[in-house]
Amino acid sequence: MNDFKQINWGYLALALALAIMLWGFVTIQDNPQEERLFEVPVDYINLADNLAISDKPSNIKLRLNATSSVLDNLSASDINAYADLSGATLGQYTARLNFDLPAGVQLSSAERSEVTVLIDELAQVQHQVQVEYTGTAADGYMTLPASVSPTEIVLSGPEDKLALINKVFISVNLDEANSNYRASLPVNVQDSAGNSLLHWITPQPAMLDVLVPVVSSQPSKTVPVNVTLSGQPANGYVVSRIVADPAVAVIMGAQKALDNVDYVYTSAININGATNTVTEEVTLLNANGVTVDTSLRFKVMVVIEREETTTVNDVVVSLTNTNAAYNYNLSTNTVDVVVRGPASDISNVRNSAISAQLNAADFGIGINQGFLQLSTNSNLEIVSAQPLFIEVNVSSKEN
Repeated sequence: MNDFKQINWGYLALALALAIMLWGFVTIQDNPQEERLFEVPVDYINLADNLAISDKPSNIKLRLNATSSVLDNLSASDINAYADLSGATLGQYTARLNFDLPAGVQLSSAERSEVTVLIDELAQVQHQVQVEYTGTAADGYMTLPASVSPTEIVLSGPEDKLALINKVFISVNLDEANSNYRASLPVNVQDSAGNSLLHWITPQPAMLDVLVPVVSSQPSKTVPVNVTLSGQPANGYVVSRIVADPAVAVIMGAQKALDNVDYVYTSAININGATNTVTEEVTLLNANGVTVDTSLRFKVMVVIEREETTTVNDVVVSLTNTNAAYNYNLSTNTVDVVVRGPASDISNVRNSAISAQLNAADFGIGINQGFLQLSTNSNLEIVSAQPLFIEVNVSSKEN
């Protein structure tokens, strides 16, 4: 007990302090404070929706201070440099730079504390999207035309930068592909020199879905897609038009088999009782003796409208198969025709869209009666005509 009391607490405290100092010295030597230079992108926030940046600094250099272990694991993406443009107006505008740094990192110095940008009015253009390829399909395979959705996008940015657009495209890498290529790919926008304009221009959407069919390189043929419908629209409604995207398909096989196939069918689309447009994705059905890629999906729109009826007045009657030696005098030169069909077609129908003909091949000299032959090249149905029978007085030109 007396030995314990004789312990020199002063020496013990001194030893502990020396140990802590030694530990700190070793730690600092192993992980010293350092300064390093980083180049980071500048973000621009809170710009009014109707404005765009026409000219701006894209990066800034920062000198940062931290321990070497922290700096070793630090990247430009961990550092947020931004300028608030909430008060910007047209023309030059200067904004203060702000920096968000990770814990344990301090800003020693910055290349600049402010940025000056040029503000322009925001403009938009629509542009078709091209598909560019790198690599090729595997031996024995070939690619068919790509399907991109959507095929046209909106590009937003300052007018002077939009005027530089030369090419809008997605890049597909087909490297040794032996099956259909499907991907969601970013949109690229370039000027005539091949420089990217994405620093200034925003594509909407920025990612596009692409399908590149990769098929065996045997004889092939492109044929129309015939859409199969099931059922009938509701009473008083009709199918106005059918749109398939794509409208054609590629079939493969022996040449003799290809020669016997003129189109391919889709799986059936049920329109029974429909009163509005029906849109569905469908697949193709196999055709006899040829190969059809049944994995491809086709978007089909069946436009259904209310059926209406109207009378088209003063449709001109024409004679066919006349005899040059005869004169023909019709009891009427025009007729009124009742037609029905989709509302959009009915509203735009003109008498020139209807053909009213009399066949004079069997007419002889005297009074003849002919039955009017009616047809239309539009999406309409002929209901009736008044009159339907027309008298024709035929006389010889010699009299």
